[in-house]
Amino acid sequence: MPDKSLVMGDRICRGEATQIYFSNQDDVLSPSAIQVLGGLSNALIRCPRRKIVLLAVSGDDGAPAYANVSEQRLYRVRATLLERGLSEGRFDPEATLAPHVTLPKGPIGGVVVVTRR
Repeated sequence: MPDKSLVMGDRICRGEATQIYFSNQDDVLSPSAIQVLGGLSNALIRCPRRKIVLLAVSGDDGAPAYANVSEQRLYRVRATLLERGLSEGRFDPEATLAPHVTLPKGPIGGVVVVTRR
């Protein structure tokens, strides 16, 4: 599969991606990020046959405050989606999509949520 850019948008069930932003060098979900994840989980429930892929995105916010900040961000997003009714089996165990896409770059890092068949 050749590299391609992710399409950012609200149609998660059609493969569009949503980025969850975190505060600078932090792994704590803000109230607005939790709200976005709530809407996202409702949409994901409506397309049960699509696998959920979580991808860590680095930002221009400097070196992480600690070594595993990306993993903690992934964990927080996954845990929040699980709390909102998505099953463990919905998550792609290996982000096989990652080597084939160009991830967005921004001023702060985060997690991109996308689905695939």
